[in-house]
Amino acid sequence: MPSLYEKIAEILEKGEKDNAIFMYQKAIYANPKYYKAYYNLANIYLNEERYNIAIENYKEMEETMRSAIISAQRTSEEILRLLHQVRSFRAWCF
Repeated sequence: MPSLYEKIAEILEKGEKDNAIFMYQKAIYANPKYYKAYYNLANIYLNEERYNIAIENYKEMEETMRSAIISAQRTSEEILRLLHQVRSFRAWCF
C-alpha cells in the first residue's frame, strides 16, 4: 500500500497541485503535529509564487518542530528522573 507521500508524489507528477494541497491540508487536519506536511505544502506554494502562504506554512512547520523538540526534551528529562528513582530504589533495596 503506498504511503501518503507516495500518493501525493503521484498527484504532483500529474500536475494536480490543488489536489496535492488538499491532501496535505487533510494530513495536517488529521495530525497538526505533522511538520513535514507543512514543509511540503510551503514548497508547493513557494513554487507557485504564493509567498505569503508559503511563509505561513514554513512558520507553522518551525513552530511544530519546536514544540516536538520541547516535548522530546521533557520526555527525556522525565525518563532520566524515573531512572534515577529506580536506581535509588535499587540501591536502597540492596
